[in-house]
Amino acid sequence: MSSLRTLIPAAAILLLAGCTGTHSASLTPSAWSSHDRSLYGISRPDPVPLHGTYRTHAIAGTTGPAAIHIGEKVLEAGGTAADAAIATALGQIALAGGSWNSYAGIYMMVYYDAASGTTHSLNAGYNTVLGETDPGTIPAMGTASGRSTFVPGFVAGIQATHDKFGKLPLATLIEPSIDLAENGFVLSSTMGAIIDQRAEILKRRDETRAIFTKPDGGLWKAGDVFRQPALAQSLRNFASHGADYFYTGPWAERFVQAVQSDGGKITMEDMRLYRATWSQPLRTSFEGFEVCAIGLPETGGVQLVEALNLYQVADAKSLGSPATSAPALFRLMQIARFGYLPSFIHPVSTRADDPFAPENRATMAYAQQNLRRLDDPGFEMAFATELSLLAATSPAPTAPTSHSDSIVAIDSAGNIAALVHTSNNVTWGTTGIFVDGISIPDSAAFQQDKIALVGPGKRLPNATNPAIVFKGGRPYLVSGCIGSGLHEAALQNLINILAFDMDPKASLDAPMFLAPIWASFSDVAQGRRPQSVNRGEFPAPLLDAVRALGQPVTEFGRAEGLAQEGYWIGIQIDPKDGALNAAVSPRLIVAGAAEGK
Repeated sequence: MSSLRTLIPAAAILLLAGCTGTHSASLTPSAWSSHDRSLYGISRPDPVPLHGTYRTHAIAGTTGPAAIHIGEKVLEAGGTAADAAIATALGQIALAGGSWNSYAGIYMMVYYDAASGTTHSLNAGYNTVLGETDPGTIPAMGTASGRSTFVPGFVAGIQATHDKFGKLPLATLIEPSIDLAENGFVLSSTMGAIIDQRAEILKRRDETRAIFTKPDGGLWKAGDVFRQPALAQSLRNFASHGADYFYTGPWAERFVQAVQSDGGKITMEDMRLYRATWSQPLRTSFEGFEVCAIGLPETGGVQLVEALNLYQVADAKSLGSPATSAPALFRLMQIARFGYLPSFIHPVSTRADDPFAPENRATMAYAQQNLRRLDDPGFEMAFATELSLLAATSPAPTAPTSHSDSIVAIDSAGNIAALVHTSNNVTWGTTGIFVDGISIPDSAAFQQDKIALVGPGKRLPNATNPAIVFKGGRPYLVSGCIGSGLHEAALQNLINILAFDMDPKASLDAPMFLAPIWASFSDVAQGRRPQSVNRGEFPAPLLDAVRALGQPVTEFGRAEGLAQEGYWIGIQIDPKDGALNAAVSPRLIVAGAAEGK
């Protein structure tokens, strides 16, 4: 699995788009100029990055330069930030061939509506299956089973976003992805390598084999033009019939049949009952800013707000910069890791007397009460004991995978979207199920204990953490993050920018630690689990000083650390002149921008 994760960042080619009038007006890639088709990876693999500045609008994303260019064109055509996020997300999945994201995945968004001055949270996460009453027997990762499939939310999230904040017709926003699927694009070296590595899975079922093999029986490879005609037809049906086609129509019926043929328990009742849900974002004050994170029942927003609150009540800023101060780095590591086990063991608790219920964890009072636990290794041990009593078969909560995409967008009217969408599984999963050109994730294969806690037919909390930050009531920063270390990356970048007044690029260039090492969970009785960092990220004497304070630190080589990485993107709005300062994680290998005005 580590080899597969190693490939993902190489695919994460970024594009930041600003106001520009130098490109063709059409949203569909087949109508772009030969220059643009080459530049954004349609007619040639591995496109060349660009650089620029941003004034009236901006969009950034973690993969798919052509998809992000589509989003840029949507903004130029007068579309809202919601429109741009929709078109980009659809394109990212088409360009990935449903590998690390999926139209049958999940869709989580925080959105600021400039006209009303209101901020909204949208949850289109997975639902657990009504008939899945014994989740402990769901086969683990590596064993193909339809029982590892959840009720998907992505398409419902697209529909809900467009219904509330869309301006351009939904069919217009879907058309570029139809074009990508039908007319194809040149496979990058990364996609070619992933297809080759996952050959066994991609040949497992007839429909999937038909997508990824040539007429001569060989797999598609880097440099080939990859077309997805079945996907193009499914997207056309979405454009014509809306989300109902996927939840109560023919696609839903074929999806249920395919999953059940592999032993799954999903029924049409599961599909019919699914709804994307709007809620209030979680909010906290931090260093004079207001942070609006994705709301309940998602736990990533809880964990982010909880950590920001702990940082303040611990007066951690007074310890100095974590890049140079061992006490500051030690303290921030304790704050970052504090929320993992409560998130796993108490993800849906509504008991008023449960101090670790999500509703309680997002309060400043909770932070004050738990300040003393930051330096107590016994706190982790207590949760380890509780977790082992819940499910002896799963010794550690599974950290989020890096198989995701994030998009942040600001339109010329000031609307803002922060979106994360993901399949949350290894590329193409273990089942390799495709339905009418759409990959079906197997994300239940590593979340059996969480499913048991949530119960059948319920929304499954997840760790995504998109956020929008305000200063004096005006938007200041939009934040998106993916990867196993998404919590650590989002937290450290927000602290750098909001507490230490860094600009986004300076923040991303600063040293950062990664996710904790879950593999050592069984050894927690011996002390704290090691924190991971990339070798050379911090000075050796600084890490030695952190170890002396009681926090083990494991250093990884670049390839080894990929499984622990977080990848952050953001756009900062200058309060003085409104300039848009966008930045992307240098860990994403290649970053670029279209020139703006």
